[in-house]
Amino acid sequence: MPALQEFHDSTLYLIRAETAVLAKLGQKLSGAVWIARGNHSKLWDNEKLGSYSIDALPHLAMGNPAQNIVEYIDVVWLRGDNQVAAAFEVECSTSIYSGLLRLADLVALSSNLSFPVYIILPKSRVREVKKELSRPCFKSLKLDKKCRWIFIEDLLKDWKAIIKFGTDLEAISGLSHTIDSFKLNHDD
Repeated sequence: MPALQEFHDSTLYLIRAETAVLAKLGQKLSGAVWIARGNHSKLWDNEKLGSYSIDALPHLAMGNPAQNIVEYIDVVWLRGDNQVAAAFEVECSTSIYSGLLRLADLVALSSNLSFPVYIILPKSRVREVKKELSRPCFKSLKLDKKCRWIFIEDLLKDWKAIIKFGTDLEAISGLSHTIDSFKLNHDD
């Protein structure tokens, strides 16, 4: 069982590291950051993830059902007083489907969605995210076009440069992929 425990511990560390990195990037590129309340007390690098987050999610410029979904999204970048700038679900070991479902609910409830939504995942899970985004239920919402993914490995490698040189949300878009862009750049 030690190997299983080590895997569990390293996966938890990776999820928390990714959450902290996204929060730091959001503070630099967008301003305020919301981390899902359930993650506020979790530690990364001897610091509570909640220390990177605003204490309470403000009333957003969207209906209550959409607002309730946003509360559970792993990391949300905010701009101004009440606008979502970007939303991120970190999926290292849990079902990609559940993260996509939360984003799909948000898209369904926000017909004028004007901010990007991302799944953060390891490169080893690219087939899974492509398969899930190709499901008819997600395609009918055009989630396959609206949701982008960023590889954890790329974000962990480049985040310090993005912090140093990035000025807006476009700074991370170069790391992201869609089904169409990934087909053009990879044989997979």
